[in-house]
Parts: sequence; structure tokens; C-alpha cells
Amino acid sequence: RRLVEQILKSHGTTDDDTHKLDIEISSYLACKPFASEADDAMLFWRTYAAKYPTLQHVARCYLSISASSVPVESMFSTTGLILNSKRSSLAPHKLNYITFIHDNCC
Repeated sequence: RRLVEQILKSHGTTDDDTHKLDIEISSYLACKPFASEADDAMLFWRTYAAKYPTLQHVARCYLSISASSVPVESMFSTTGLILNSKRSSLAPHKLNYITFIHDNCC
């Protein structure tokens, strides 16, 4: 609840929003999802997005975080290979473009 309140504060909330949040959290805690929804968080939030809009927003933020650091380490490794002593004056935006193209097209 505290996390959700912090997110709402950052978006500017009213007392009415806080009351709606209380109702939404109570309803969520009482919810009994189907077995398939209980096993698959993304399926659950697709099914109940309209019923729990605030909590769905928070879930989208936190479920989208990669559970592994491998993609980031790979990106840094690629960037290190691109930005070497021969390309030390490469502009940052060009390095971003090259890294993006490498990670998404190769």
C-alpha cells in the first residue's frame, strides 16, 4: 500500500483517489483468481486491468523490470567494443544509435 501511495503522490492525488485506492486494494486482496491466472501474473493483470486500474499501473512498472542483469551486461560489453581507443571521440548520441542498431538488428 505504501508503494502505491508513493506512486500516486508523484502523479498528484486527491482524497478521492486515496479512497478509491483503499477500495481497490481491499477488492484485490479478496480476489480469488483462476489457477491459470494465479500462475501467470501477466495473464492476471490482462484479465483484471479494468477492475484494478491503479494496481495494474504499479504492476506494469514492476513486472516489466528484467529479473536478470545479462541484457545490461551484454549492452555494456557491446558498447565497450564499439567505443575503443580508435573511436574515443565518438559522439554519445552516435554511440547510442550504433548500440541500439547492434542490439536490435543483429
